[in-house]
Amino acid sequence: MTPRLLLIACVSFLLPDGAAAPYPTSVRGARDRHLRSDDVAENEHAEVPDLTAHAFNHSYFPSLVSVLGPKEISDVTDPKGPIQVYARVGFLLSILISVAFAGCYRATKTWPSIDRELGQGMSHRVWSSGPFDCFENIPVCFWACCCPALRWADTMDMQGFLGFWPAMGVWTVLNLLSFAGLGFVWLLAIGGVTYYRQKMRRSFNMEGQGEICSYCGDCCFYSCCTLCAVAQEARHVEFAAKVDHPCVKDQRPPEPQCTEESQADFRAKMQSRKPPLQANKMNHFEAKDKVPSTPSPEVPTDRSLLSLRGRADGHAPVLWEAVVEALLGSGSHNGTFVDCTFGRGGHSRALLERLSQRGRVLAFDVDPSAISEAGRLAARDPRLVSVHRPFGDLAEVLPHLGVESGSLSGVLADLGVSSPQLDQKHRGFSPIEDGPLDLRMNPLVGVPASEWLASVPAEELAWVLRAYGEDSDPFLAARIAESVVARARRGTLRRTTQLAEVVATVKAQHGGCSPFEQPARLTFQAIRSHLNQEFQQLDQLLSAAFSHLAVGGRVVVICFKRAEVAAVRRWLRRNEESSRLPQAPEGRLLQLYPLLALSHEEQPWRAREAMPPLLPTSGELQANTRARSARALVLEKSERRKLNS
Repeated sequence: MTPRLLLIACVSFLLPDGAAAPYPTSVRGARDRHLRSDDVAENEHAEVPDLTAHAFNHSYFPSLVSVLGPKEISDVTDPKGPIQVYARVGFLLSILISVAFAGCYRATKTWPSIDRELGQGMSHRVWSSGPFDCFENIPVCFWACCCPALRWADTMDMQGFLGFWPAMGVWTVLNLLSFAGLGFVWLLAIGGVTYYRQKMRRSFNMEGQGEICSYCGDCCFYSCCTLCAVAQEARHVEFAAKVDHPCVKDQRPPEPQCTEESQADFRAKMQSRKPPLQANKMNHFEAKDKVPSTPSPEVPTDRSLLSLRGRADGHAPVLWEAVVEALLGSGSHNGTFVDCTFGRGGHSRALLERLSQRGRVLAFDVDPSAISEAGRLAARDPRLVSVHRPFGDLAEVLPHLGVESGSLSGVLADLGVSSPQLDQKHRGFSPIEDGPLDLRMNPLVGVPASEWLASVPAEELAWVLRAYGEDSDPFLAARIAESVVARARRGTLRRTTQLAEVVATVKAQHGGCSPFEQPARLTFQAIRSHLNQEFQQLDQLLSAAFSHLAVGGRVVVICFKRAEVAAVRRWLRRNEESSRLPQAPEGRLLQLYPLLALSHEEQPWRAREAMPPLLPTSGELQANTRARSARALVLEKSERRKLNS
């Protein structure tokens, strides 16, 4: 069997019965009548019609048939011949392979994690990407090119238009019938996908939906570049899933929760572990070189359970694995650690998983809902102690908890607001969710933002916006402040959407708004930072943490804004020293290294950056897009040393 015969067989198998044979019926009939003549001798030398040439003129594939001889044509068209059998087997195998790929795709399919901030300020009335922006999402581009039926079926399933398998079956059947030479089926297929593309437009309330020009444009787009159309729809639906758009929200599968059964299994696993024969009573920081890098036998390391527990209440802790590794870099699994921002306990849970039974975690937070969650976790695991105080009070609280100076193993601070706080409308943290304008971490302390804005001078508000909002335009900050104060004086600034509207109006008039972000995002951040005194408390936290850390202990600060990173580095510059000082007057050296002004007795320790900032991996960004701007700074305490002259 030659490859060209197999090609003709595959094509002829897909054709209708009348088109499978390269000889037209009229030609075959003429040949049969000629051979059935009674006078065989008379017709023995009669001229036989050139059937091959006639078939060339009437065949569906003249360019292929013209290179075949009569015997080869007969082998191809014989329905019981080996070539037709091989063609049918190959056709069935291709279907089975497609189904297998689809099954693997469905088994490994994961929805993108929700990040509502990603869609702030962006309109869903237009496509989220252009028709040829294929490389914006490489996985979508790959599946749309290699298996468009699979990718289109997934898009229909994510929107709830069709189930995955019915959609894939419809696409596959229509394509097979189109290849079989049925032209009207091709038109039916184009009409079907155009109908669902228009249905998607109506679902997202897009511009031009239902118009004749829109129908014609979609039809032409699918006719000219089907793969591009499939990829564009898939990118739009995937983006809608990331921002939790209502059109796809109901189709999202439920997140796995930490059930009581999984917690009971984990406790049973910990109780079944045998304690070490002899406890190591050495100071882990003194025996730093002798401590193995791997966890001790009494340290649980079930990563799957750790991930499940870390995502309690739908909250995904940022950089949890890298942060825990950095905190335990000294090898201390028996020490005391502080989680300054408990939130929903993702980092604390991850840390408890790695600590021994003698280790403990002190969980600080000012949010009452976070403290309630910490209390529930402390009831199940006595190694955790919840503290309803701001982390700026660390120096005052630690002595009452039995933590002496120089005995703390590590401190973690995850700055900013957590995902649950952004999702709670009544807290007023999000400019896209309508709620009371509050912005307080602890709603029982201080005044809400609406009352503060009604009494603050415009000059002070402008300074707050410049200092904490990362706004490099002082004139724009002053104009925003004037408009906000004027609206607040009238008593009509009590909702989050009202403040967002004022800021958006000012930025729209002066061109100070990026089309890819919510206009009021920086304004909300600045007011929140000022009301909660976040930067002042950060400075107090770093000083108190290093005073109570043991030598070799670490402080990890997760930052999301440039201003937060700058604040940590400013504190670091005031408390670091150089191994060799430059040649400069004494007054200049004190300006360059403020720590030189203190003697060893006044401050016997120094701070240093233990490693480059920790960044989220590509896998974490795919699972949690809110981690895209996260940076974790790792500071370590060490003894001061004598400087070379």
